[in-house]
Amino acid sequence: MLRKTTIAICVLFTSVAAFGQQNFSSQDVSVTSQQLQFGMDVTVAQGRVLVKSIQSGRPIAKKLRAGDLLFQYEVLDNSPGRMSITSLDDISEIKKLLEKGHSVELTIHRQAGSGPPLEVKTTLVADDLHAILKVETKTVRVPYTAYTDGPVGGGPRADGVFELRVYYGTNRSLENGQYTGLRDNQNLCRYGVCEVTIPPNHTTGNIERPRWMRFQFKEDPAKHIVLSSVAQVGRDGVLNSLRAQFENAETDRKRMMIFVHGYNTAFDDAARRAAQLTYDIRFPGLSAFFSWPSDGTVRSYPSDEADNAFSMPGLVDFLSTFDGSPDVDEIYVIAHSMGCRVTSRALIELKRKGGGGKIREVILAAPDIDAGVFQNQYAADLVQGYPRITVYASSRDKALWGSGQLHGSSRLGAIVNGRPTIEPMQKLDIIDASIVETSFMEHANFGDALTILNDIFHVVRSSTLRPNQRTSSIIPVAETVVPFYRYRP
Repeated sequence: MLRKTTIAICVLFTSVAAFGQQNFSSQDVSVTSQQLQFGMDVTVAQGRVLVKSIQSGRPIAKKLRAGDLLFQYEVLDNSPGRMSITSLDDISEIKKLLEKGHSVELTIHRQAGSGPPLEVKTTLVADDLHAILKVETKTVRVPYTAYTDGPVGGGPRADGVFELRVYYGTNRSLENGQYTGLRDNQNLCRYGVCEVTIPPNHTTGNIERPRWMRFQFKEDPAKHIVLSSVAQVGRDGVLNSLRAQFENAETDRKRMMIFVHGYNTAFDDAARRAAQLTYDIRFPGLSAFFSWPSDGTVRSYPSDEADNAFSMPGLVDFLSTFDGSPDVDEIYVIAHSMGCRVTSRALIELKRKGGGGKIREVILAAPDIDAGVFQNQYAADLVQGYPRITVYASSRDKALWGSGQLHGSSRLGAIVNGRPTIEPMQKLDIIDASIVETSFMEHANFGDALTILNDIFHVVRSSTLRPNQRTSSIIPVAETVVPFYRYRP
């Protein structure tokens, strides 16, 4: 059997490390709330909010002044029946309204020299404030049981370890019971099911593995995410299993999440990442992943590119299986890095064949795709064929920078000079996650960062919400057909 030739290139690696995360037991779920700071110091005087000072150069200084007494507010949301006027003794309610996209008209008592105070009205809108907001993230612990529609294919054991069933499809060669980095030239797609365990003290966004620095030389389900079993059961076996899982679940819709990994990813690592994503975003359904024959080594970038292109028919087959199943109502596709290439092409081919009708969301995280190729060859077909495409991009992503240097062209997942590498369009949201820090390479931040996981949580659960409605850390910076959004400090 021919072995793949590997070529040493510039160092492009994707070490994953959790950054500033909180620990949550298997019975908890993390929820991120955003607190808006107005760029001004306030205090309470006469039972009202008194503006003490405003930072110079801030846009809000055009509407408010030091010494203003904020007296009352009126909600302006183009719904006449819902307007209200409320006396004001703190600004927390205004923060909530602006976060939801409402406009707020303030009534101000303002000193005017030696004369009597003036009564002034000014309107605050989200877009005015965005340029002066400081985002602070705090984590709220919520009982896991509060989400009755969490992962369908799993549950906690008596010892607190969470067992999760994840289906898979792969076109990797099977040798000695292990899926390798070689192509399977005999089978378009092999089907099976994995069992993955999540430790009780799992850190959201992390994939806990044994660390020799801590004298951990063996996997421990109480401490690590463990791929406990892999069983190849065939297409019919997978469909029969998911049917039984959905029949025993109390859920209003039968949802599937399908994950496609990037380069430098072995089969076992893909299984762990799929399980971690499912668990951390509390996906309300069953999950699966497609594993193409990446070598799982840093230096195999060129051969991974070839194998990624080779894998498109296998992924089409895998997507078609769930899309055509009467036991699946909705499909959510999440692809990472180089996996976004094969996913984009497979989705277009699936739609060309008359499929894809059950796919509700497509998420391309740190896509290692030539931006010009995506703009000219993929974008129009994707936005016409599917309800929404969400791209997570970053200016910090060193792996994508290296890929751009290697290919001589910008990557879709890069942010260059504060701008995306393609023009936004209707039904295509681009999220600039540059502020989010996770690993050194910043290439796996979609799965590591609590902020991004929180946003993916809302993408899946609230398909009608625009990015700036999902979380206050996503801020519009340009008006286009669909605004371009970014995270800001």
